[in-house]
Amino acid sequence: ADNNPLKFVPGTDDILEIMFARRRSGYLDARHSVEDAFRDLKTHEFATYAAMQAALSRLLDDLSPEAISKKLPPTSFTSKKGLAWDAFVAKWRTMEEAHENGMLDIFLAYFSEAYAKADKQK
Repeated sequence: ADNNPLKFVPGTDDILEIMFARRRSGYLDARHSVEDAFRDLKTHEFATYAAMQAALSRLLDDLSPEAISKKLPPTSFTSKKGLAWDAFVAKWRTMEEAHENGMLDIFLAYFSEAYAKADKQK
């Protein structure tokens, strides 16, 4: 299989030479190099979009009222709303304190996982 000079050749002058001046064996021609590069960009765009949606959905699911309520103990005399708020704050702090940049790091971790999954499905 031929390599794409846009991906595997470090210098711009060398790339242009391989693509347009002196064709070298083992490399795609100019047309196929550009088509391959745009195909990769399109794949990246779709994976990014899918990952963004999945990461945000996961983060919101983790912090949803339903998820918080499921983790609350059964109550008799105390306010369930008060317990829910306390549980939310505790969950938020636990998630946030474990990371240098707080929730941003969590979102980026979720995004990275979702991107890797979306990229494998291309």
